[in-house]
Amino acid sequence: MLNLLKKLPSVRSVILSVLWLQIGVALVIFWITHNNLIETRFGTRYVTTELETFPATKQKQIFRNKVIPSLKKNDEYLPKLRLPNELPNELEFQKVFIDGLGNGILFAGPISDGDTERFTNFLVKNKETSFSFVALHSPGGTVSEALSLGREIRDRKLKTVLSSNAFCFSACPYVMAGGSERIFSSHSLLGVHQHYFTENLYIPVYFAVQTVQEGQANTFKHLKKMGISTDVMEHILDTPPEEIYIFNVEELLKFNFATKIVENS
Repeated sequence: MLNLLKKLPSVRSVILSVLWLQIGVALVIFWITHNNLIETRFGTRYVTTELETFPATKQKQIFRNKVIPSLKKNDEYLPKLRLPNELPNELEFQKVFIDGLGNGILFAGPISDGDTERFTNFLVKNKETSFSFVALHSPGGTVSEALSLGREIRDRKLKTVLSSNAFCFSACPYVMAGGSERIFSSHSLLGVHQHYFTENLYIPVYFAVQTVQEGQANTFKHLKKMGISTDVMEHILDTPPEEIYIFNVEELLKFNFATKIVENS
């Protein structure tokens, strides 16, 4: 019996073990809370599939294995921009010009941590007062960074533009929402779906669910503040991550996502 008692851990070692366990759990929770774990299922490597026409009826599209929808290119529609044939692996900023809108910046590529800071640095470097709009062409990315970019755009009173042949999916619409005016080509695609975790983390389900719910609450408040009808949340919450719900022209106007729809030339 005495030998058995000697083999048992001391009270001090038990207390230290519990303390280290609590510290470990606290670090995991802090990391979950302060890192951007919610993003689009469409990452930096993907292929596109062309839609012959704008999806008027079958709007919920299923695109597995990082296949995303794009419109068949048509140069008859406005506003016109020269978009990259292949998107870069990170968000890139390019100076562009659109007749009637003036000078602007094209955001092309996926959204990730630090893009808001890179955007503000780009503005400072290129004399920010010379730009009137931000054009988007993005499969999405980190939700919290998209919200930050949208707020930055609104604070600077910049318009947002989705030009002909462009797409804006998943987290990207939260950037689009930030525009003081939101100008869409009738030949462009804006789509949403549910948030999800980027990794299969070894964490309690409670924390995963809590973080996703907090992300949804933040997007709800963001859209409301930007003047977008929160009815769009029905499609965000109802569309699984491996699918994308594409809004038609009527819905873009009904939900006040678009303040202006530009028809073909």
